[in-house]
Amino acid sequence: MPTSNTTGPKESYYHRNRITRLEYQQHYISVKRRSGRRKLSQRARAMKEKEVERELLGISSKYTDTLAYRSHERDPARTTAMAVDEEMLLSRCTDIESDIRDSFPDQWIPQYVQKLQIILAERLGEGEACRSRGETNDGHDGQSHEHLHAHRRLVAGVHQEIELIQQGVEVRAMAAANHALILSGCRLNKTAFRRLYDF
Repeated sequence: MPTSNTTGPKESYYHRNRITRLEYQQHYISVKRRSGRRKLSQRARAMKEKEVERELLGISSKYTDTLAYRSHERDPARTTAMAVDEEMLLSRCTDIESDIRDSFPDQWIPQYVQKLQIILAERLGEGEACRSRGETNDGHDGQSHEHLHAHRRLVAGVHQEIELIQQGVEVRAMAAANHALILSGCRLNKTAFRRLYDF
């Protein structure tokens, strides 16, 4: 009596499905394991998993960022006035970059870094002046502390722009995607800042 071969296609379907499911599970486990078991917020966990996934795909998401807070959280001490000043500085940097890119299409990054270093020197001078005014008030003035923090954020923002652009345009874009730009509101690492600029 002839028997029909009805199990062949079903076995191959289930076999393929099982292999696909196992591959997905292995990938999922590797991402979750590498993300760590430390308690994180949902947003921080998602960012960490995205970073691990990029590493598994061979896309490097590592870059040097000395002054941004590692968790990329928003700065709670950032006021509306600081946000406006930072937006103006960011706009100024963007205008300078586009002008230099038009003038030097092949070698624009060194020219741009030179301009940023001039802006950094200006901001450092203003920050030092603010600090010396605060020292004459014996540090009891809350307003002078807020002004000093505003100057720190501006200096750190320009420093970060120099640091990121020297690593490449794609690195700066990655930092922006990670919400790690100080001029866009990321929290400043004050310890690292004081180590570099001493105010």
